[in-house]
Amino acid sequence: MQTSFPHTLLGFLLLAVPSATATAQSSYCIPEHGGQIVAPILTSVSLGSINNTGTTALQVPSGYSDFTAMQTTLAAGPAYNLTIGSDDAWPHNFAAWVDMDHDKRFSDDEQIGLALMTFNSFTLNLTFTIPATALNGPTRLRIRGVEEPFGPWMLSNDPCIPFTYGEAEDYTVVITGGGESDAAIAELISPVSAVGLGVEPVTISVENRGSVALSNLQVQMIVDGLVGPVEIVPGPVQPGASVDHTFQTAVDHDGLACHQLAFLLLDADARPDNNVLVREPCRLDPITGSDVWYIHSNLFQPMETWTSGTTNETTMNTVFGQGNWQLGHFETIDVAQVFGPGSCTIFIDGSFLDVDPLMVFLATYGETVENWVAAGGKLFLNSSPDSQDITGHVHLDLGFGGTSISQSYSVSYARPYGTHPIHTGPHQPIGSEWVAFYYANGVLHGEGLTKVNVENNDDHAGGPTVDLPTLAEKDWGAGKVLFGTIGPSELFGPEAMNDRANILDYMTGCSTGSTGIGSPDNGSGLVAYPNPTRGELRIRYAKGMKATTVTVHDLLGTRVAMPFTMLNDHVMIDADACASGTYIVSLGFVNGSQQHVRFVRE
Repeated sequence: MQTSFPHTLLGFLLLAVPSATATAQSSYCIPEHGGQIVAPILTSVSLGSINNTGTTALQVPSGYSDFTAMQTTLAAGPAYNLTIGSDDAWPHNFAAWVDMDHDKRFSDDEQIGLALMTFNSFTLNLTFTIPATALNGPTRLRIRGVEEPFGPWMLSNDPCIPFTYGEAEDYTVVITGGGESDAAIAELISPVSAVGLGVEPVTISVENRGSVALSNLQVQMIVDGLVGPVEIVPGPVQPGASVDHTFQTAVDHDGLACHQLAFLLLDADARPDNNVLVREPCRLDPITGSDVWYIHSNLFQPMETWTSGTTNETTMNTVFGQGNWQLGHFETIDVAQVFGPGSCTIFIDGSFLDVDPLMVFLATYGETVENWVAAGGKLFLNSSPDSQDITGHVHLDLGFGGTSISQSYSVSYARPYGTHPIHTGPHQPIGSEWVAFYYANGVLHGEGLTKVNVENNDDHAGGPTVDLPTLAEKDWGAGKVLFGTIGPSELFGPEAMNDRANILDYMTGCSTGSTGIGSPDNGSGLVAYPNPTRGELRIRYAKGMKATTVTVHDLLGTRVAMPFTMLNDHVMIDADACASGTYIVSLGFVNGSQQHVRFVRE
């Protein structure tokens, strides 16, 4: 690799394209609305050749209708008028978005209008233009009307998050007069921060978001400021398609745990804002300790104890025992120590006025928190927000791949969902429903969430059953995170507090033993991680060794077929299709020796 790319130029590029690190998504989000709709909110839409009237029946009970079979052509430059009709005399906010860059997301700069339809008004007009930077071809138009949630927000709307009352419709617009050619670096596929990283291949995803096929795209990787050679993505990559590209040069995490990886698309196209991607994958230290922390703000602590009753501190004592956990605050903790290998379980609560200090903390240390979980930590991240944000954004970004809290959906009734160990945990009874004036000041939103507890407003308000989560689980690397929107503990009776105790009990016991995450098995020089695993398992061996055979057996000695890949200093095993249980992997090496390691498939 040659040092020929000035750091100052790279820095300029990174500052110039802040949106390049956005996570790509494979399909458009579908908004949900849970409250009873007493009158049709969206009854007509008129734009160009689209004239959709009398739409009083929703296509989906939760308030979403797909009218993408209807389309109109919009040219870059001229002004257009979007007319929206409603039969509901109650004021609603109406907003519209056009996916100008074809990335299947609706960003703030793609909003073409936002206005309040005043009391007893039934028509609204939004005037807009398509910018020259928009990409040609068919794309999505979204229109949404929502009721303003309680709180300090003004003209709040969002294309994706749930709202208590609202309705959304999608249409197709065909853009002309904009850009034709656009390639984007969508995401770094590998490596990602994990325990046990060694010499790792580097793979990125390149998308064609334009309207013409692309071939021979030039890409370049920069590792810690050192520029690699220009490589070619041959193609052709058709419009709307993506291709994975693996660079010829791997990245060695043995000598340096973290590397800044920057990727450049060198071809000129219509949107240079998505031609740069920057990531910093790290080799993480495995969890080795069992410390337990409870963290909140030291500014608004009275909000958690604002009436007499059971507190989070009492619940911590119930689960872990008095003196067996530590209290910390966003403003004063040693972040490296708390989110380090010695900590196994961390409970973060940023409810009510604590939410703003929580969001400041996550904005500053979010990557550190994510890496600690990826190393095997167990995090309960809870917030029943009363945010003072008046910018119109009614969701809180918690990180972890786009998980957020929607503040536009208040919950008075919640219940357990499905079968989960939390529901049968040691603290009983938990009941079949929990009730409070505001059991939760929001619901969770995002991909990859496993619902644990959900809102139950529909049984009482007559709306559709959408089962939006107030508690949800997500595996993250070798660890686990539970997201919650549950209110301060003093608002609840003993059944709800038993549920909270079960939540904390479930988040204990990190793998720190001989077969733990990133730890060698007894009598073996092998390192298996993550262990236990729900799919991929990596087994790392000493430098200088070279594995030649891989076999897997269950504890009865029966050989089990598992796909595997041999790399320079480790083996990757795909245990995704195997049954839960304990297995033994035997590796044969070129010197004739054999080594064995156990792992658990959850």
